[in-house]
Amino acid sequence: MAKKILIVDDEHFVLDMLVDAMQSQGYETCSAGDGFEAIRVMVDSSPDLIITDVQMPGLDGYLLTRYVRRVSDIPVIMMTGVPEEISALRGMDVGADLFLTKPLKLPEVMDNVAKLLSERASEQASDSSSQESQANLRDESVVRVIAEPIRIDTGYWEFDQAFHEGIPSQSVTLAEGPGDSGKSVLCQNLALAGYRKGLSVAYYTSLPSAHHLSDRMSALGLDVAAGGSDLFKIISLAHLYSQNLDSSKIFTVLREHMKRLFREGTDMVIFDDINPAVSDDPGPLINFFERAVEISQQGLTILPIFRSSITDRVLVDQLHEIADAHLRLSIEETPKGNRTEVFNQVEVCKIDGDTLIPTRRVAFRVNPRLIRLEGRSLEVLTGMGLVL
Repeated sequence: MAKKILIVDDEHFVLDMLVDAMQSQGYETCSAGDGFEAIRVMVDSSPDLIITDVQMPGLDGYLLTRYVRRVSDIPVIMMTGVPEEISALRGMDVGADLFLTKPLKLPEVMDNVAKLLSERASEQASDSSSQESQANLRDESVVRVIAEPIRIDTGYWEFDQAFHEGIPSQSVTLAEGPGDSGKSVLCQNLALAGYRKGLSVAYYTSLPSAHHLSDRMSALGLDVAAGGSDLFKIISLAHLYSQNLDSSKIFTVLREHMKRLFREGTDMVIFDDINPAVSDDPGPLINFFERAVEISQQGLTILPIFRSSITDRVLVDQLHEIADAHLRLSIEETPKGNRTEVFNQVEVCKIDGDTLIPTRRVAFRVNPRLIRLEGRSLEVLTGMGLVL
Protein backbone atom coordinates (compact mmCIF):
# COMPACT_ATOMS: atom_id res chain seq x y z
CA MET A 1 0.00 0.00 0.00
CA ALA A 2 1.38 3.40 -1.02
CA LYS A 3 2.57 5.66 1.79
CA LYS A 4 0.70 8.94 2.22
CA ILE A 5 2.50 12.29 2.53
CA LEU A 6 0.85 15.41 3.95
CA ILE A 7 2.37 18.61 2.54
CA VAL A 8 1.64 21.90 4.34
CA ASP A 9 2.56 25.26 2.81
CA ASP A 10 0.71 28.50 2.04
CA GLU A 11 2.77 28.96 -1.16
CA HIS A 12 0.89 27.20 -3.96
CA PHE A 13 4.01 26.87 -6.11
CA VAL A 14 5.86 24.91 -3.42
CA LEU A 15 2.77 22.86 -2.63
CA ASP A 16 2.20 21.87 -6.27
CA MET A 17 5.89 21.10 -6.83
CA LEU A 18 6.09 18.74 -3.87
CA VAL A 19 2.77 17.05 -4.67
CA ASP A 20 3.94 16.33 -8.24
CA ALA A 21 7.33 15.07 -7.02
CA MET A 22 5.81 12.73 -4.42
CA GLN A 23 3.21 11.34 -6.79
CA SER A 24 5.88 10.69 -9.44
CA GLN A 25 7.58 8.38 -6.91
CA GLY A 26 4.36 6.47 -6.19
CA TYR A 27 3.35 8.19 -2.94
CA GLU A 28 -0.20 9.27 -2.19
CA THR A 29 -0.49 12.92 -1.19
CA CYS A 30 -2.78 15.26 0.71
CA SER A 31 -2.18 18.94 1.27
CA ALA A 32 -3.07 21.92 3.46
CA GLY A 33 -2.48 25.65 3.38
CA ASP A 34 -1.88 26.17 7.10
CA GLY A 35 -1.64 24.33 10.40
CA PHE A 36 -5.35 24.34 11.22
CA GLU A 37 -6.24 22.76 7.90
CA ALA A 38 -3.39 20.29 8.37
CA ILE A 39 -4.87 19.09 11.68
CA ARG A 40 -8.19 18.47 9.95
CA VAL A 41 -6.46 16.55 7.14
CA MET A 42 -4.55 14.48 9.71
CA VAL A 43 -7.84 13.42 11.30
CA ASP A 44 -9.36 12.52 7.94
CA SER A 45 -6.36 11.01 6.11
CA SER A 46 -3.86 9.55 8.64
CA PRO A 47 -0.67 10.45 6.73
CA ASP A 48 2.59 8.53 7.14
CA LEU A 49 4.84 11.61 6.94
CA ILE A 50 4.40 15.40 7.06
CA ILE A 51 6.37 18.08 5.24
CA THR A 52 5.53 21.56 6.55
CA ASP A 53 6.69 25.12 6.05
CA VAL A 54 7.52 27.11 9.18
CA GLN A 55 6.02 30.53 8.46
CA MET A 56 2.32 30.32 7.59
CA PRO A 57 -0.79 32.33 8.52
CA GLY A 58 -3.06 31.09 11.29
CA LEU A 59 -1.35 28.14 12.94
CA ASP A 60 2.30 28.09 11.82
CA GLY A 61 4.58 25.12 11.26
CA TYR A 62 6.19 25.45 14.69
CA LEU A 63 2.87 25.04 16.55
CA LEU A 64 1.68 22.38 14.09
CA THR A 65 4.82 20.31 14.69
CA ARG A 66 4.44 20.59 18.45
CA TYR A 67 0.86 19.39 18.06
CA VAL A 68 1.87 16.45 15.85
CA ARG A 69 4.62 15.38 18.20
CA ARG A 70 2.21 15.30 21.14
CA VAL A 71 -0.27 12.99 19.42
CA SER A 72 1.79 10.86 17.04
CA ASP A 73 5.17 9.51 15.98
CA ILE A 74 4.61 10.64 12.36
CA PRO A 75 7.93 11.88 10.93
CA VAL A 76 7.95 15.64 10.30
CA ILE A 77 10.17 17.52 7.88
CA MET A 78 10.22 21.29 8.43
CA MET A 79 11.26 23.62 5.61
CA THR A 80 12.11 27.30 5.79
CA GLY A 81 13.35 30.04 3.54
CA VAL A 82 15.26 31.56 6.46
CA PRO A 83 18.29 29.34 7.21
CA GLU A 84 18.89 31.12 10.53
CA GLU A 85 15.58 29.71 11.81
CA ILE A 86 16.90 26.17 11.79
CA SER A 87 19.32 26.57 14.69
CA ALA A 88 16.63 28.37 16.70
CA LEU A 89 14.09 25.61 16.03
CA ARG A 90 16.60 22.93 17.00
CA GLY A 91 17.29 24.83 20.21
CA MET A 92 13.58 24.92 21.04
CA ASP A 93 13.37 21.15 20.51
CA VAL A 94 10.23 21.59 18.43
CA GLY A 95 10.15 17.88 17.58
CA ALA A 96 10.85 17.83 13.83
CA ASP A 97 12.86 14.92 12.45
CA LEU A 98 14.59 16.96 9.75
CA PHE A 99 15.04 20.57 8.63
CA LEU A 100 15.42 21.70 5.02
CA THR A 101 16.07 25.15 3.58
CA LYS A 102 14.34 26.68 0.57
CA PRO A 103 14.81 26.66 -2.35
CA LEU A 104 14.39 22.90 -2.03
CA LYS A 105 16.52 20.34 -3.83
CA LEU A 106 14.04 17.66 -4.83
CA PRO A 107 16.51 14.72 -4.90
CA GLU A 108 17.50 15.59 -1.31
CA VAL A 109 13.85 15.82 -0.29
CA MET A 110 12.99 12.45 -1.84
CA ASP A 111 16.00 10.71 -0.28
CA ASN A 112 15.08 11.99 3.18
CA VAL A 113 11.41 11.07 2.78
CA ALA A 114 12.35 7.49 1.85
CA LYS A 115 14.81 7.27 4.75
CA LEU A 116 12.34 8.54 7.37
CA LEU A 117 9.56 6.27 6.13
CA SER A 118 11.89 3.27 6.24
CA GLU A 119 13.01 4.07 9.79
CA ARG A 120 9.40 4.45 10.92
CA ALA A 121 8.43 1.12 9.34
CA SER A 122 11.21 -0.60 11.28
CA GLU A 123 10.10 0.98 14.55
CA GLN A 124 6.49 -0.03 13.95
CA ALA A 125 7.50 -3.60 13.26
CA SER A 126 9.16 -3.83 16.67
CA ASP A 127 6.42 -1.98 18.56
CA SER A 128 2.89 -2.50 17.29
CA SER A 129 1.48 -0.34 20.08
CA SER A 130 2.55 2.78 18.19
CA GLN A 131 -0.39 2.18 15.86
CA GLU A 132 -2.64 3.54 18.60
CA SER A 133 -1.14 7.04 18.44
CA GLN A 134 -3.19 8.26 15.51
CA ALA A 135 -6.43 7.13 17.13
CA ASN A 136 -5.56 9.38 20.04
CA LEU A 137 -6.06 12.41 17.80
CA ARG A 138 -9.79 11.68 18.02
CA ASP A 139 -10.24 9.72 21.20
CA GLU A 140 -7.50 10.54 23.71
CA SER A 141 -9.05 11.68 26.96
CA VAL A 142 -7.85 14.90 28.50
CA VAL A 143 -5.75 14.11 31.57
CA ARG A 144 -4.06 16.80 33.65
CA VAL A 145 -3.38 17.52 37.29
CA ILE A 146 -5.18 20.81 37.81
CA ALA A 147 -5.54 23.37 40.57
CA GLU A 148 -8.76 24.03 42.44
CA PRO A 149 -11.37 26.24 40.71
CA ILE A 150 -11.01 29.98 41.24
CA ARG A 151 -12.96 33.13 40.36
CA ILE A 152 -11.58 35.22 37.52
CA ASP A 153 -12.35 38.81 38.43
CA THR A 154 -11.90 41.85 36.22
CA GLY A 155 -10.72 44.21 38.97
CA TYR A 156 -13.83 46.36 38.45
CA TRP A 157 -16.00 46.10 41.56
CA GLU A 158 -19.31 46.52 39.69
CA PHE A 159 -18.55 43.73 37.21
CA ASP A 160 -17.19 41.35 39.79
CA GLN A 161 -20.13 41.83 42.15
CA ALA A 162 -22.50 40.96 39.29
CA PHE A 163 -20.34 37.95 38.41
CA HIS A 164 -20.39 36.70 42.05
CA GLU A 165 -16.76 37.82 42.57
CA GLY A 166 -15.73 36.87 39.03
CA ILE A 167 -16.64 34.35 36.36
CA PRO A 168 -16.11 30.71 37.38
CA SER A 169 -12.97 28.98 36.18
CA GLN A 170 -13.12 25.43 34.81
CA SER A 171 -16.44 26.19 33.14
CA VAL A 172 -17.96 27.47 29.88
CA THR A 173 -19.05 31.12 29.88
CA LEU A 174 -21.04 32.29 26.85
CA ALA A 175 -20.62 35.97 26.00
CA GLU A 176 -23.16 37.05 23.37
CA GLY A 177 -24.67 40.20 21.95
CA PRO A 178 -24.80 42.31 18.78
CA GLY A 179 -21.78 43.86 17.10
CA ASP A 180 -20.06 46.71 18.97
CA SER A 181 -21.71 45.72 22.25
CA GLY A 182 -18.37 45.35 24.03
CA LYS A 183 -18.12 41.54 24.07
CA SER A 184 -14.53 41.40 22.88
CA VAL A 185 -13.25 44.16 25.17
CA LEU A 186 -14.89 42.59 28.21
CA CYS A 187 -13.47 39.15 27.39
CA GLN A 188 -10.04 40.65 26.71
CA ASN A 189 -10.14 42.11 30.22
CA LEU A 190 -11.12 38.70 31.60
CA ALA A 191 -8.33 37.02 29.60
CA LEU A 192 -5.74 39.43 30.98
CA ALA A 193 -7.18 38.99 34.49
CA GLY A 194 -6.76 35.23 34.14
CA TYR A 195 -3.18 35.66 32.97
CA ARG A 196 -2.39 37.93 35.92
CA LYS A 197 -3.71 35.22 38.24
CA GLY A 198 -1.09 32.87 36.83
CA LEU A 199 -3.23 31.10 34.23
CA SER A 200 -1.87 30.18 30.83
CA VAL A 201 -4.21 31.80 28.29
CA ALA A 202 -4.91 31.09 24.60
CA TYR A 203 -6.91 33.75 22.76
CA TYR A 204 -8.35 32.78 19.37
CA THR A 205 -9.19 35.80 17.22
CA SER A 206 -10.84 36.26 13.84
CA LEU A 207 -8.53 39.24 13.19
CA PRO A 208 -5.95 38.74 10.40
CA SER A 209 -3.01 38.06 12.73
CA ALA A 210 -1.90 37.85 16.34
CA HIS A 211 -0.23 41.26 15.96
CA HIS A 212 -3.59 42.87 15.11
CA LEU A 213 -5.11 41.72 18.41
CA SER A 214 -1.98 42.46 20.42
CA ASP A 215 -1.91 46.02 19.04
CA ARG A 216 -5.63 46.49 19.69
CA MET A 217 -5.33 45.28 23.28
CA SER A 218 -2.28 47.47 23.89
CA ALA A 219 -4.24 50.49 22.61
CA LEU A 220 -6.83 49.75 25.30
CA GLY A 221 -4.26 49.46 28.07
CA LEU A 222 -4.28 45.65 28.01
CA ASP A 223 -0.61 44.93 27.39
CA VAL A 224 0.14 41.20 27.11
CA ALA A 225 3.54 41.57 25.47
CA ALA A 226 5.35 40.91 28.75
CA GLY A 227 3.64 37.55 29.09
CA GLY A 228 5.49 35.87 26.26
CA SER A 229 4.00 33.52 23.68
CA ASP A 230 3.99 30.52 26.01
CA LEU A 231 1.89 32.24 28.69
CA PHE A 232 -0.48 34.34 26.58
CA LYS A 233 -0.90 32.82 23.14
CA ILE A 234 -2.80 34.68 20.42
CA ILE A 235 -3.95 32.50 17.53
CA SER A 236 -5.54 33.95 14.38
CA LEU A 237 -8.42 31.98 12.85
CA ALA A 238 -8.75 34.24 9.80
CA HIS A 239 -7.09 31.81 7.40
CA LEU A 240 -9.11 28.86 8.69
CA TYR A 241 -12.34 30.81 8.33
CA SER A 242 -11.46 31.90 4.78
CA GLN A 243 -11.31 28.33 3.44
CA ASN A 244 -15.09 27.86 3.11
CA LEU A 245 -15.03 24.60 5.06
CA ASP A 246 -18.28 23.22 6.35
CA SER A 247 -19.19 24.06 9.93
CA SER A 248 -18.61 20.59 11.37
CA LYS A 249 -15.04 20.45 10.05
CA ILE A 250 -14.15 23.87 11.45
CA PHE A 251 -15.53 23.03 14.88
CA THR A 252 -13.70 19.68 14.81
CA VAL A 253 -10.41 21.51 14.22
CA LEU A 254 -11.14 24.03 16.98
CA ARG A 255 -12.14 21.31 19.44
CA GLU A 256 -9.07 19.13 18.77
CA HIS A 257 -6.70 22.07 18.99
CA MET A 258 -8.33 23.28 22.21
CA LYS A 259 -7.93 19.81 23.73
CA ARG A 260 -4.27 19.72 22.73
CA LEU A 261 -3.57 23.14 24.24
CA PHE A 262 -5.15 21.97 27.49
CA ARG A 263 -2.96 18.87 27.62
CA GLU A 264 0.06 21.12 27.08
CA GLY A 265 -0.85 23.28 30.08
CA THR A 266 -3.26 25.97 28.85
CA ASP A 267 -5.77 26.93 31.55
CA MET A 268 -8.06 29.38 29.76
CA VAL A 269 -9.30 29.61 26.15
CA ILE A 270 -11.24 32.48 24.52
CA PHE A 271 -12.87 32.09 21.09
CA ASP A 272 -13.44 35.57 19.61
CA ASP A 273 -15.53 35.14 17.55
CA ILE A 274 -17.13 31.83 16.54
CA ASN A 275 -19.71 33.24 14.10
CA PRO A 276 -17.70 32.61 10.90
CA ALA A 277 -17.82 28.88 11.73
CA VAL A 278 -21.60 28.82 12.25
CA SER A 279 -23.89 27.63 9.44
CA ASP A 280 -27.66 27.34 8.98
CA ASP A 281 -27.43 23.98 10.73
CA PRO A 282 -26.94 24.69 14.47
CA GLY A 283 -25.91 21.09 15.17
CA PRO A 284 -22.11 21.53 14.91
CA LEU A 285 -22.19 24.62 17.17
CA ILE A 286 -24.32 22.89 19.80
CA ASN A 287 -22.08 19.81 19.66
CA PHE A 288 -19.02 22.06 20.09
CA PHE A 289 -20.55 23.60 23.23
CA GLU A 290 -21.43 20.19 24.65
CA ARG A 291 -17.89 18.92 24.10
CA ALA A 292 -16.48 22.15 25.51
CA VAL A 293 -18.43 21.57 28.74
CA GLU A 294 -16.92 18.07 28.99
CA ILE A 295 -13.40 19.51 28.65
CA SER A 296 -14.13 22.33 31.11
CA GLN A 297 -15.20 19.80 33.73
CA GLN A 298 -11.66 18.44 33.58
CA GLY A 299 -10.15 21.86 34.29
CA LEU A 300 -10.23 24.20 31.27
CA THR A 301 -11.90 27.64 31.38
CA ILE A 302 -13.64 28.39 28.07
CA LEU A 303 -15.20 31.66 26.85
CA PRO A 304 -16.86 31.47 23.42
CA ILE A 305 -17.99 34.85 22.03
CA PHE A 306 -21.11 34.75 19.84
CA ARG A 307 -22.33 37.72 17.79
CA SER A 308 -26.10 37.40 18.20
CA SER A 309 -29.16 39.16 16.84
CA ILE A 310 -32.93 39.06 17.39
CA THR A 311 -33.25 36.13 14.98
CA ASP A 312 -30.72 34.07 16.96
CA ARG A 313 -32.71 33.97 20.20
CA VAL A 314 -33.80 30.32 19.86
CA LEU A 315 -30.19 29.24 19.27
CA VAL A 316 -28.94 31.46 22.10
CA ASP A 317 -31.50 29.87 24.44
CA GLN A 318 -30.10 26.44 23.53
CA LEU A 319 -26.54 27.60 24.19
CA HIS A 320 -27.72 29.18 27.46
CA GLU A 321 -28.92 25.78 28.66
CA ILE A 322 -25.55 24.16 27.88
CA ALA A 323 -23.18 26.83 29.21
CA ASP A 324 -22.36 27.21 32.90
CA ALA A 325 -22.52 31.01 32.72
CA HIS A 326 -24.14 33.43 30.28
CA LEU A 327 -23.29 37.11 29.78
CA ARG A 328 -25.65 38.99 27.45
CA LEU A 329 -24.28 42.27 26.11
CA SER A 330 -26.20 45.03 24.39
CA ILE A 331 -26.03 48.62 23.17
CA GLU A 332 -28.32 50.92 25.12
CA GLU A 333 -29.47 54.53 24.89
CA THR A 334 -30.79 56.88 27.55
CA PRO A 335 -31.75 60.60 27.37
CA LYS A 336 -29.21 62.96 28.89
CA GLY A 337 -30.21 66.58 28.63
CA ASN A 338 -30.51 67.58 25.01
CA ARG A 339 -28.69 64.51 23.75
CA THR A 340 -28.80 60.75 23.96
CA GLU A 341 -26.20 58.80 25.93
CA VAL A 342 -25.09 55.63 24.13
CA PHE A 343 -23.41 52.94 26.21
CA ASN A 344 -22.86 49.20 26.53
CA GLN A 345 -24.51 46.94 29.03
CA VAL A 346 -23.77 43.45 30.28
CA GLU A 347 -26.57 41.43 31.85
CA VAL A 348 -25.62 38.38 33.89
CA CYS A 349 -28.27 35.88 32.81
CA LYS A 350 -26.64 32.90 34.45
CA ILE A 351 -23.57 32.17 36.56
CA ASP A 352 -22.40 28.92 38.21
CA GLY A 353 -25.19 27.08 36.42
CA ASP A 354 -27.91 29.12 38.19
CA THR A 355 -30.26 31.70 36.70
CA LEU A 356 -29.92 35.12 38.31
CA ILE A 357 -32.49 37.86 38.65
CA PRO A 358 -32.61 39.94 35.42
CA THR A 359 -31.47 43.11 37.17
CA ARG A 360 -27.83 41.99 37.51
CA ARG A 361 -26.63 44.49 34.93
CA VAL A 362 -23.61 46.75 34.54
CA ALA A 363 -23.44 49.73 32.18
CA PHE A 364 -20.05 50.59 30.71
CA ARG A 365 -18.22 52.02 27.74
CA VAL A 366 -14.75 51.87 26.27
CA ASN A 367 -12.96 55.15 26.97
CA PRO A 368 -9.32 55.10 25.74
CA ARG A 369 -8.72 58.53 27.32
CA LEU A 370 -8.66 56.85 30.72
CA ILE A 371 -5.47 54.98 29.85
CA ARG A 372 -3.31 58.02 30.60
CA LEU A 373 -5.02 58.60 33.95
CA GLU A 374 -5.82 55.10 35.19
CA GLY A 375 -3.95 52.69 32.88
CA ARG A 376 -7.19 51.14 31.64
CA SER A 377 -9.94 51.99 29.19
CA LEU A 378 -13.06 50.27 30.52
CA GLU A 379 -15.29 52.84 32.20
CA VAL A 380 -18.13 51.67 34.44
CA LEU A 381 -21.11 54.01 34.24
CA THR A 382 -23.43 54.77 37.14
CA GLY A 383 -26.71 56.63 37.17
CA MET A 384 -28.08 54.88 34.06
CA GLY A 385 -31.17 53.72 35.89
CA LEU A 386 -29.83 50.19 36.29
CA VAL A 387 -29.96 48.09 39.43
CA LEU A 388 -26.54 46.55 40.17
